[in-house]
Amino acid sequence: MAELFFTPKEPVTGPQLHALIIGVDHYPYLGKAKAVARKLPALDNLHSPSVSARMLAQWLVDHETWLDGVKLGSVDLLVAPVPAQGAVAQAPSGHLEAIAAAFDTWYDRCNQSSENVAVFYFCGHGLQKDALLLLPENFGIFRNNPWMHAIDFDATFAGMSNCAARTQYFIIDACRQWPQSVVQDLNVSGVALGRADIWKQKRRYAPVLYGAATGLPAFGDTAGNASRLSRAVIDCLEGKAAVKENDKWLVSDERLGPIAKLIVEAGNDLLDNTDDHQIVDPTTGEASASKRTLVVLPKGIHPRAQVEFVCDPIEETEDGQFYHEGLDPKSDECRADRKGHWSVELLAGYYKCGVTITHAKEGDFFLPCETIMPPFRSVRVPVVRGDRG
Repeated sequence: MAELFFTPKEPVTGPQLHALIIGVDHYPYLGKAKAVARKLPALDNLHSPSVSARMLAQWLVDHETWLDGVKLGSVDLLVAPVPAQGAVAQAPSGHLEAIAAAFDTWYDRCNQSSENVAVFYFCGHGLQKDALLLLPENFGIFRNNPWMHAIDFDATFAGMSNCAARTQYFIIDACRQWPQSVVQDLNVSGVALGRADIWKQKRRYAPVLYGAATGLPAFGDTAGNASRLSRAVIDCLEGKAAVKENDKWLVSDERLGPIAKLIVEAGNDLLDNTDDHQIVDPTTGEASASKRTLVVLPKGIHPRAQVEFVCDPIEETEDGQFYHEGLDPKSDECRADRKGHWSVELLAGYYKCGVTITHAKEGDFFLPCETIMPPFRSVRVPVVRGDRG
């Protein structure tokens, strides 16, 4: 068995989180010429999956003390980066056989207790037909039957209902498009990584966070950075999806997906080409068991929120210089460095928020106490129109 990315140094008892994290960049059988010969979509190698997978795996290890009510039991990381030219071939960790073997042992670890938390993450190519197919590194190796090396995620998800772990979380950062060559092939199917015995189904809370809505693409980063969805998930875990309860900042499995969607959609607003907009889908899964808190931010760490300052009426915005000041007596006033719309990241808390407009009869307008909570907050400062000089 391959060595795990993380195992505890000392034996762990009680509930544990077990993560299986997969990132596949390398698709040697899907280059243009080979894909045409196999009547498959000409999917290129990717740049983000292995980086994204490593980022999430490392985050779990670095923040294991943030986990709520569970210990970090294991992290299994399988990545298949594109090999450098002339490099010695690495172990085929992105092949279907390696993924299936890792899934087997991960399932067994998760299955040891109903209080365990199972996390499954896949970043790589995906294809949609009757089911979502996740593509491992050796997809397409058999020219006449490439589907032998596709993973049927829908069937795999169904099979996880047999696992004892009541809390399960699935992050699928892959496209869900219907290429013509897939639609017209009557024999499209994939391999389930687990069995789904109807008599062994158990109650579970199992959200699925898809990087794309059905029929649409997910987006990575051609510069080799982590994908949009993966970065949003980390932002959520670090507090963008947090709510305050009993003086603690908590991130629940229920909020992770919807807030990740909001973060990705906010990024869409910065893109000129609407074809590059990504539509995240957090709406599916199963909720026959209770939700739970995933992480608790340590004392002294406060989440941050992106705050947009505008005037009400909006027409006054271009003439105003905005400012904010925390209600803590030790806080100083902070002003925008220019007039107009202001976007700034603030620690969650309570603020006096205002704007100075020189043409108004009353030059300074403010809201005495605004509550700023993650992930986003729009502050509209009321302005009484004055005579323009």
